[in-house]
Amino acid sequence: MIYAEFNNIVIENYLGVYPVKDSTKTIAKHLSKLKFKSALDMGCGTGFITIYLKSLNLDCEGVDINPAAIESAKKNNIEANFYLSDLFEKVKAEKKFDLIIFNAPLTDFKFGCVNKYLNIIKSLLPKKKPFISWI
Repeated sequence: MIYAEFNNIVIENYLGVYPVKDSTKTIAKHLSKLKFKSALDMGCGTGFITIYLKSLNLDCEGVDINPAAIESAKKNNIEANFYLSDLFEKVKAEKKFDLIIFNAPLTDFKFGCVNKYLNIIKSLLPKKKPFISWI
């Protein structure tokens, strides 16, 4: 599918990979307005967010635990770096990211559970850094 409002990026959805949803597009629009040097798209799925940010000449890399997601992200864009990894396991230790994006497939969770996990994540982050959540 061609996403005209996102620099005409082309994203094909593959079986077993969470597709691009409205929430994904909303997050991408907001991210494009932020100022950052480098970003990591955790759970990148099809690669939509990573690919869109790269189309804006922003430094972004994608990570997913699902081999089908990494395969589809690489097929969707060979310019961006995508890694098969369980969270940060395979992310280069020497690379620092200003922004970590995690657009989880929330339709598979109950909101109370997600809020609990978001609160745990917030408690682990430095207090001076902003934390953005759509929930």
